[in-house]
This record gives sequence, structure tokens and C-alpha cells, in this order.
Amino acid sequence: VTEVMDICKKFFALPSDIKQQYACQVIDSENMEHGWVAAERERLNPARPGDLKEAFNVSTLSSLVKWPTVNHKPEFRECVESFFKTCELLTVRILKVIALGLGLEGDYFIDKHKYMSSNKNQTTLRSLYYPSIHKSSVKSQQIRCGEHSDYGTFTLLFQDECGGLEVGHKSGQFVAAPHSPNAVLLNIGDLLQRWTSDRLISTGATLTFPCIWGTVPQTAGLWKVLGILCSEF
Repeated sequence: VTEVMDICKKFFALPSDIKQQYACQVIDSENMEHGWVAAERERLNPARPGDLKEAFNVSTLSSLVKWPTVNHKPEFRECVESFFKTCELLTVRILKVIALGLGLEGDYFIDKHKYMSSNKNQTTLRSLYYPSIHKSSVKSQQIRCGEHSDYGTFTLLFQDECGGLEVGHKSGQFVAAPHSPNAVLLNIGDLLQRWTSDRLISTGATLTFPCIWGTVPQTAGLWKVLGILCSEF
């Protein structure tokens, strides 16, 4: 996790005109999720201004996608692809545990996610970067990441020590989810809530600003798992 965060920080530190060469692109008619996303291009809460974050999305390991180099070296692709495959393996283990916990066959959900890393599945690894911000430049009601729930099966979140992540509580309020060393936060998504008829509830999330305004950027990783919705459950 530390290695992939470090290599992503080096990419995000590049000038915008270089990062623009790797902007999110259409790989084919089914996949539009690979590449860099500039700050304020996304607005997860439509009632707020654009989110103050950058992202690099990876949803396929196809040879057709364009990968950046950092200092003319291929480490970025090698590191991110390796982490992508590690997240796939962890996802399979989690899907099996969820299925068994629901009294289903162990491969019930695994079978619905067998196209991960191809253009037939929208499971995505997102490297997120929250650049240093001066308070005077922030628009009214603008935050790092607007309140939302993820539409997929579940999301694995990898945080650095800066914090700021908040998750939805059953009371309707958002509560802090502080960084915990060597821990992965699992958020249930809308798809899994529907799949399980509300036995597992989708968790809302947001990212606010730290109490102290400063110059320290933040890095985070999101592994958004999306399966194939079926009517068998």
C-alpha cells in the first residue's frame, strides 16, 4: 500500500499538462474509466461544487490502455498493476466470506465478478490525491469529496495518516473514520444492499478538510468492486 501511494504521489506531482496526456479515455464502447481525472471534474454530491481531488482510474489491464511514466521509468504501471491484482485476490476472499455468512455457496458472488480486470466489468482501482488547499480558494459548500454512497458491490479504502474520511452512521450523521495502520476499510455498496434485500446496508462516505489548513497533500486508494446484478437472490 505504501509503495503504490508513493509512486502515485510522484505522478500527481507532475505538471497538469503532462498529466493531461493520460486523461480518462474511452478504451472501447464499454469502458471509459482508465486515466487521470483533474480536480473539480467530479461532483459526487450534485448540490456542492466540484470535489477538490484528483484521481487516476484503472478498470482494465488491457494492452490498449495508456500508462504514464514517472521520470521516464515504467514503475508506475508495474506497481499499480501489481496492486490491482492483489486487490482482486483480496476481493475473492471477501466475496466468499460474505456468501458463506449469508448461508450461500462460497462461490455465489465470486461467479458474478469473474470478469474483473477486463472491459466486461467496471471494478476500478482509484488512486486519489487531495492537494494542499488554501482556505481562501475554496468555494462555498465545497469539500474534498461530496457525500455519496458507492453503487457497486463494495469498496475497499486504503488511507494515509492524514485522515479526513467520514462514513455514514445509522443516525444519519457522518462520523470520522480515522486512519488505522495496516487496516483496510470495507464499505458496503448499493448493489450488495440490493442483492441481499437490505441485510447488508450501503454505507455513505465523504471527505472533509482537516481542522488545520496547511500544505500537506493527502493520498488514498479506493478499490471499487462491481459485480453483475442478477435476480437469483
